[in-house]
Amino acid sequence: MFSLPMTKMKVLDVVVLSRKNRQPDENPGVKLILQMSLPNHILIEFDPYLRGFLFTKEGAEPNPQRGLDGVPAISDLPDLTHAGAKVGTIKWLEELTGYELVIDHGLGGKRNISLDDCKLDGWRFTPKGGGSATVKVNVESMSMREGVFDKLAKLKSTEIQCRMTPPEVDQQQEIDDTPRSPPPPAQKDATDEFIARNKKAH
Repeated sequence: MFSLPMTKMKVLDVVVLSRKNRQPDENPGVKLILQMSLPNHILIEFDPYLRGFLFTKEGAEPNPQRGLDGVPAISDLPDLTHAGAKVGTIKWLEELTGYELVIDHGLGGKRNISLDDCKLDGWRFTPKGGGSATVKVNVESMSMREGVFDKLAKLKSTEIQCRMTPPEVDQQQEIDDTPRSPPPPAQKDATDEFIARNKKAH
């Protein structure tokens, strides 16, 4: 399941969301449009074949920085495939729900901004030579705590550090201990029984 540790990204926009039937005492929601540069292995989280479609170990146009001393390798597939070089930006139609978004406000953990029950959608992937991809995503939360929007609005067009955490999944499975009744005895076909009775009669 997709998750992201504290990562640098840019806030492209901050939008207020409001349901049509929102009551005056209910807080509005918010949508953040975020953009980040990530190693291409993140694409495996969305489809196991997507990275191999866009990237290769040694393409027709190798990455000029590959093999240079002091330049760490971002990925074991650093070059773009022919398709990766021509595809441009990929629009990915996937919606992830129940996420927590935590923004490091730079003032310590207690001052972090947290948005709960977020929806992640509007994905855009742009493959880049060298083994990275530019990722754009919309993060929506339908309820903000008092005073949070003012802080978020100030982050527009700035770079931030934030993490995205998926919802917890209960791994325990309930075991049904109810004894099961034995299956009923197999019934003979009516035709077989008719033939058997006639044999006995003769």
